[in-house]
Amino acid sequence: MRCIGAFARLGQDDKAWQMVAWFLSQRAVPGWKVWGEVVHRDKTEARFIGDMPHGWVGSDFVRSMWDLVGDHGAQ
Repeated sequence: MRCIGAFARLGQDDKAWQMVAWFLSQRAVPGWKVWGEVVHRDKTEARFIGDMPHGWVGSDFVRSMWDLVGDHGAQ
């Protein structure tokens, strides 16, 4: 998640938006709209995915999106 904000701060918005799309496609359980602690290649296999939801992942995503779309000139 933090790499989205890093690319945004480097002025590489296209790369940052590609990463946003990729991360959104990697949410652990469709419909839950969260990212899992444990990620497995085969999403159809029932396996342990950790405790969810992870607030720290969500806060990293919000912060990265702020870096990408926020009004940084208003400080």
